[in-house]
Amino acid sequence: MATPVFEQNKNQNGGFEHPFYTGKLETVTDGYHSGYHWHYHLEMIYFTKGEAILEVGNGRKEVSAGDLILIYPCEVHAVIVEKGVASEHYVLGFDPEVLEPLSSLAFELRYVRPILASLDAHPRVLRLNKEDHKRMNSWVMEIYDEYRNQHIGFELAVTSILYQITLYLLRNPAVGWFRSSGDHRQVPPVHIRKFEQIIQYIHEHLHEDLSASMVSQQAMLSYSHFARLFKAMMHLSFTDYLHYLRIQRAEQQLVDSERSISEIAMALGYNDTSYFIKMFKRLKGISPNQYRKIVLQ
Repeated sequence: MATPVFEQNKNQNGGFEHPFYTGKLETVTDGYHSGYHWHYHLEMIYFTKGEAILEVGNGRKEVSAGDLILIYPCEVHAVIVEKGVASEHYVLGFDPEVLEPLSSLAFELRYVRPILASLDAHPRVLRLNKEDHKRMNSWVMEIYDEYRNQHIGFELAVTSILYQITLYLLRNPAVGWFRSSGDHRQVPPVHIRKFEQIIQYIHEHLHEDLSASMVSQQAMLSYSHFARLFKAMMHLSFTDYLHYLRIQRAEQQLVDSERSISEIAMALGYNDTSYFIKMFKRLKGISPNQYRKIVLQ
């Protein structure tokens, strides 16, 4: 069964845990297959040599040296390097909490951008030009060395470089992090924190019979105010977001071959398995069984 691997990896060198980690993977003849998995953090995979296949959900993309892959929080994905292909890539994962001083950006990357990327087929692979490839290579190598050696102050060094990478991606039109959003960029941080509490409540009670009216009462907001605020912040209605979140959780649980479709549906608050299958197919284009076959083959 797939698990949130960030919590396993970020403390791989022992000692105090940090909201980031990095690693290097090389293969000459054996090939490499990460297996379908997911994690709570945002991940960047930077290829410096060879070719590979990126699988996100039921989609596949070919990647090669100079490509930067963006994996959003909670996305089920896998990376495959065929046997006989010499390949090298670096993995950089970090929790959006690293950007907490920039509350709007942290909120965007943690909650909003994964939704928009999933719903509008947002590109996950950046083909870097020569200049950007050189810049990214320098950043990634510096983070890798800092994390591996862990000299005094390495946390500050890694965080400062992450800010530079984030700024580069933020201003890159090919990434489009704010291409179809931006309504809440001027929202006061205190309001963003309030809304983040609402989202956390939904996550924690996802298996229950939730309604917009119930959650608005929890937030001590009128139903109409809550509905308008939710749509402005998340770019989805409450009901659509609830289905999105449940189906995303279903993707993660379908990686576990021991759980039946009915068990997964019930655990996610769907009392009718047929309705769960209908919603899964509407959002993912295939049935839960078809999805499971893809990730477990």
